[in-house]
Amino acid sequence: MKIKMFLLMLAATVSIGFCQNVSASELSNYEVISDSNDRYHYSADEGDIASLEEPDTDSNLPKLTSPVNLQWHKSLNDCTINGVSYFEIPKDGIYQGNFIISIYRDGESEPVTVNYWSDDGINLEDGGKFISIDPFIRHLEKFESGDYYFTIELTGDGINYSNSDIVKSDLFTYVKADKVLPAPINLRWDYPYIHANYASGLYGTYCLEYYYSDVETDDMSKCTSIGGSWCTTATSSESDGSVEISGSDLNSNYGYKWLQQHGDGYYYFRVKNLSFNILEYQNSEWSELSPAFRLTDLVERTDEKIDEITSNDRNEVRAALEAIGTNNLWTSMAADTNGDGTVKKIEALEEKFGGKAEVNVDSAVAANFDKSGISIIGANLNGDGGASLTIGAPNDNNHEIPPQYKNSLTFSMNLTGVDDSSDLKVPVQVILPVPSNMNKDFLKILHYLHTGGTEEISPYIFEKDGVEYAKFVLTSFSDFAFVERDENNNEDNGGDNNGDNGGNKDNGNSTSSNTINNDPKEFSFDEKGSFKIGYCHKIAFYGKSKLTEKSFGEMKVSYNGIEYTVSKVKVNKKNKKIQIKELSGADKSISKEIMKATKGNDGLSFVVDPYNVTETDTVTVKKKGNGTVKSVKVKINGKDYKAKKDEWEYDSASKIIKFKGSNLSGTHSA
Repeated sequence: MKIKMFLLMLAATVSIGFCQNVSASELSNYEVISDSNDRYHYSADEGDIASLEEPDTDSNLPKLTSPVNLQWHKSLNDCTINGVSYFEIPKDGIYQGNFIISIYRDGESEPVTVNYWSDDGINLEDGGKFISIDPFIRHLEKFESGDYYFTIELTGDGINYSNSDIVKSDLFTYVKADKVLPAPINLRWDYPYIHANYASGLYGTYCLEYYYSDVETDDMSKCTSIGGSWCTTATSSESDGSVEISGSDLNSNYGYKWLQQHGDGYYYFRVKNLSFNILEYQNSEWSELSPAFRLTDLVERTDEKIDEITSNDRNEVRAALEAIGTNNLWTSMAADTNGDGTVKKIEALEEKFGGKAEVNVDSAVAANFDKSGISIIGANLNGDGGASLTIGAPNDNNHEIPPQYKNSLTFSMNLTGVDDSSDLKVPVQVILPVPSNMNKDFLKILHYLHTGGTEEISPYIFEKDGVEYAKFVLTSFSDFAFVERDENNNEDNGGDNNGDNGGNKDNGNSTSSNTINNDPKEFSFDEKGSFKIGYCHKIAFYGKSKLTEKSFGEMKVSYNGIEYTVSKVKVNKKNKKIQIKELSGADKSISKEIMKATKGNDGLSFVVDPYNVTETDTVTVKKKGNGTVKSVKVKINGKDYKAKKDEWEYDSASKIIKFKGSNLSGTHSA
């Protein structure tokens, strides 16, 4: 069984908390940055950072300016919030918008948490900048009582500047609170918005996660995490004094990219309350999953309204589509991954007015974009006709690729012949061929927005005539980049699968075929302290092949609501225990913790079922001169396993080998 896991780090609007006496209506005054597109937080505890490379520290380059005035507990308007980290960039200082904040327990060499941030900062009166962030509060569960300090290192681009010096803060004495905030309740959908309630007076910031499932369920293990952890501030007050989340919707910069990756299905969310006073309250536990929201109802309503458009007048058609609403059209088109629903209806309307937009590919990018494989649907419903899409070199050659991405290809998509290519009233579906050097399993598309910042698009990937394509829906055009999010994309072949029978020289009778890997059988979950581990605990007998993390399916670890991929294990075959040695994207402290949690008798248990031998397996049979069978070998995952004499029996009449015992089962013609 292979479980699909899609982990997306969210480019987060991050609020830093607020003083206890601040009213809910004033919360926006205490957000560091209100536009989420201007900021991202990439943490070793929030997302898969397998592809994160250490910043370039070339000593031949000038260093960025060292940060100054590091403080705990300072926020905007001098509001004192325990656990908030603050620092400044001096006037005329050189800063390129990225930094690393690491939090240490005093006396320990390894950080408790490492966080990678991008933040433009806020201007000081003297012309400098200040930044105020809350990683301690976000990761409060990781901190026991004790003294802590944080370090700040500004990261350079490795082209013009190297990293700044690392600067250390004073100590903060943290005393872990006895009380725990209650988890949010009354989770509900009002699409495209979500809502939840907090207990009166006990709110602060919150973290949010989205989930998806093909079927309706209340079992978290059947859901795919599609949200990472996104943290922001509750925004409206209820009459009973509770606070309601509002405005965090699936059509936001975070949510809408998931729809076109998964399409129709069941969507869920859950919420965690972050403490506004960490010396009095710990963060809450995660809430229960929300009720399911399915797109079908919205899509059906949208399709019905499109079907009602019978006019042949362009202006009337455009007005009718605009009345349906851009968000509703976008959602329905994104959910139509097969192209036989809303997209087909939009295409039919477009045919009334000249059909699809013309596609052109500039010679500068022609090697990566086969014009015959490019499609755009809906563009000619946004103007008076004659829309044209041109793919070429990026309009801006200075686009930054954030550190969580690699293997990038930057390009422009310019749409002309429409009213406003930066704000289309009728969304368009674009299909592009996936670059041949890109791994589709980790493919994302960065959209460099006209308003500044980026959005990450998770396209729907499909294959046609041996070519992979990316399908996605847009409402604006500018520069884009194909990127990969994970560098651990090398497939493990599980040994030598060349079908070699080992050079049999006896009067043996060998049957060769492609070796079939013994796939893991049952996916389950185990908990070790704060770690929730998903893996296939039941596997088929492995013969002489080596057991690796691949042997147990796509092993995943959830820690503080964040999922990591297991990249290395140690297997004790005798005791049938697994020790996790390394997590892809986790910092050293997390990997060290899970190594301890799964060591020795505390390791993950697994069971072994017999390997079922079929006619498709490679079996080598050696016979004696009198025709009786001398030995039997079965190739399992590329390795020959010599079956013990009590593991098989030979029926000379039918010339069938029957396998038996705890290691092997099935039959094979001799």
